[in-house]
Amino acid sequence: MLRQPITRTSIRRVFSPTSMVPNWQDVKQFFKHMRWMLFLGPRPRFDRWAYYEKFDYWAVFWGVAIIGSSGLIMALASLFAQLLPGWVFNVALIIHGEEALLATSFLFLIHFFHVHIRPEKFPMDEVIFTGRIREEVFAHERPAEYERIVAEGKLEQVLVEPPSRSLLMVSRLIGFGALAIGIVLIVCIVCTEIYGHFFPVSGRTVNFSQAHHANAGVGARNSRFSGPCLAPIPWCSIGTTSSNSSSTS
Repeated sequence: MLRQPITRTSIRRVFSPTSMVPNWQDVKQFFKHMRWMLFLGPRPRFDRWAYYEKFDYWAVFWGVAIIGSSGLIMALASLFAQLLPGWVFNVALIIHGEEALLATSFLFLIHFFHVHIRPEKFPMDEVIFTGRIREEVFAHERPAEYERIVAEGKLEQVLVEPPSRSLLMVSRLIGFGALAIGIVLIVCIVCTEIYGHFFPVSGRTVNFSQAHHANAGVGARNSRFSGPCLAPIPWCSIGTTSSNSSSTS
């Protein structure tokens, strides 16, 4: 195996215009974009990646970490109940649901608008399926990258034949199907939020951990974790002591 040393060229490549790593240029383009939306300045000259595309890319990583860790706590509740206080499970339930709501809403509202619903791309951008874009559209959307390719004499290397009609039809079928699913999910989310606001679930506690802790022999040790749940979320009372259990029975 060969090990390639880290050089100045490697570091420069990480922060190059074709890299997904955020840089200071993205911050400046963000404010220029806001000015353009308010009709206070020209449209920013985007390069290979716009700042909102980098945000979409990196948002997946912290979303997976948040929703994955909270889901793991709830999936292995009997294990984590030996280590964590009971209120953590209520917090994990809230975080898990809110992160799922945020991810779905962002995907089918903000992301879909940036990619498909904005006037230049409506009703759909097929480049996600075809990997090809018209030259004039490319020059308009990413002028900095287009001018760099032309200056380097590499334009002929990236020119290809347009996508076939059948490929476009399949792309639109899949794309509109995904859009329909997204609209249904958004409607379900809104209805669920409205229903949960006007018809909340009554708070209750369930002796969830008694059997798990009795089998593990740690019921007494985790008695300091006992406590009621956060209403109106139905969950469990973690670490119920033997005295409380006998009185309840």
